[in-house]
Amino acid sequence: MLVVVGLIVAFVVILWLQPWKSRACRWREDRTHDGKQTRYYCAACGVVVLSDDGAPRRCLAGQE
Repeated sequence: MLVVVGLIVAFVVILWLQPWKSRACRWREDRTHDGKQTRYYCAACGVVVLSDDGAPRRCLAGQE
């Protein structure tokens, strides 16, 4: 019984903290992109960004 209560509490805590929303993006440069701007993609969330001044400094997940 104690194990079941512990699993329920752990599940609720994980849902409350939502760690998948706060993970940091890991930017990778796409060297196959031919263009004036540099193309970066996030290995964590899949966002693609064109940039003139390097990789973004913050997570852009959920923004279009």
